[in-house]
Amino acid sequence: MLRLIGVVLLVCTVIGGVMALLMAGGGGNPAGRMMAFFGAIGLLYLLLPLIVIPFATVALQNLVWANTRSRNTRFRSELRHGRLLKVNALNWLLIALTLGLYWPFAQVRMARARLEAMALQVKGDVDTWMARAEARRQDGVLGDAAGDFFGIDVGL
Repeated sequence: MLRLIGVVLLVCTVIGGVMALLMAGGGGNPAGRMMAFFGAIGLLYLLLPLIVIPFATVALQNLVWANTRSRNTRFRSELRHGRLLKVNALNWLLIALTLGLYWPFAQVRMARARLEAMALQVKGDVDTWMARAEARRQDGVLGDAAGDFFGIDVGL
């Protein structure tokens, strides 16, 4: 979490520096300073989500899935910042070029990148588990109903 705050502060500092340079270059012209200010705000508006959202997504996914385990199973997530940043930047570019029509494909591409970084580690034989579960299976939907009632959901 501290790294995420550091990244946000770094991006804001860089944009603030760019804004200060642009405003100093505006001279005595108030219209030039105003244009520089709004240009820097627009740059912040574009760069902050482009850099920070993938960074936060990577940190959260790796943290959550690394700590999701049971006695015989464990998830592993090795998502990297550079990979997700590249996918996100390309998605933004294609969404802009297609005037938003690439949005569903971008979501699928992002989910695919996140899923490809995950793995499931299993102790024992999965076929044995399935045989035992089938033998103990009772026809009922109480577990599913309880999950819906309490709002329990595990997913990307």
